[in-house]
Amino acid sequence: MYTDFCFYKPVSEGDRPDYIYGSAYVKLIHDKRLPPWALFCYRDLSISANAGYEPEICALICEDAVLLHPEKVGRNSYEGLLLAQESASEQSRVFHDDKGNTVRLSIPHVGTKLIAQEGVTLS
Repeated sequence: MYTDFCFYKPVSEGDRPDYIYGSAYVKLIHDKRLPPWALFCYRDLSISANAGYEPEICALICEDAVLLHPEKVGRNSYEGLLLAQESASEQSRVFHDDKGNTVRLSIPHVGTKLIAQEGVTLS
């Protein structure tokens, strides 16, 4: 399909991110914690935000990756919506949460300059 080769793909209604990720993203902006490079998906995430929902932990953040609305799965893994730059591809990074806690996680392959992928598990 031609959209497979587009940097900015058209978004259909079914492709919108879950409100929990949009809410976490908007809170990061409000708290001035969102890295500037992560603004590439502002439109889609801000539209899906629910003003009445505020997550306990908005994100795990490092210099070139953000895991929105992380949920602990298993012993040392977190699942959420991954925003990442190509430089984070297949790297291990130290992430910081909203409360100052740190965790080292490995990032999967990032096949383009920037990604926004829902349902990613980092270990």
